[in-house]
Amino acid sequence: MTDASEWQGRVGASWAAEWRRTDRSFAPLTERLLTPALVDAETAVLTDIRTMPWYVTALLVSLPLHFGDYGGMPMKIIWALLDVATIVMLGSGLYLWLARRKTSVETRIAAIEGRDGSAAAAASPRAAE
Repeated sequence: MTDASEWQGRVGASWAAEWRRTDRSFAPLTERLLTPALVDAETAVLTDIRTMPWYVTALLVSLPLHFGDYGGMPMKIIWALLDVATIVMLGSGLYLWLARRKTSVETRIAAIEGRDGSAAAAASPRAAE
């Protein structure tokens, strides 16, 4: 970007055109970045340009990732399909878990013991006493 001393006195349409021309180097990455400028209200002279702190720059660069604006419509469709797949997986897992809970505890214990209890009694340490 251009140094602040080169911007002195270029306020108005020519300043905006110059800024648009010089800011295209990293347009996809920097289109959301801000550069605060201090303009004297009486003389319309640009008095200072500051850079944003690193953490504000990091937040502004991460906005497209958060909102999904970085890949256009194909990327949004891919994310929508992945979201639907996640919802289906969650729903089927919840369905299986609820179906499993409907069987009684006694039925599950009987299935583990082999229906007659002899397998569990033989394996139990208390059976030897």
